Amino acid sequence: MQLCYDSENDVLTIVLSSTPVRTLDTEKPGVVLGYGGDGSLVNFEIKNASRRIDNHRSVDLCVNGRNVQGMKLL
Repeated sequence: MQLCYDSENDVLTIVLSSTPVRTLDTEKPGVVLGYGGDGSLVNFEIKNASRRIDNHRSVDLCVNGRNVQGMKLL
């Protein structure tokens, strides 16, 4: 999984799989969902991320019940 924040365009992209995106769903305002050829969710984008997310430059990560809070994004 990969999180990418593009500050120039204010878009947060969360990539779940390296599968090529075949179709896009843009029906929800400010969110774009990318699907692979088999219909599985590959990635999603949040437009105007700095207005939708409390702190778009910090990530709290939880893996197997263990938390790492406040990782700063460059």
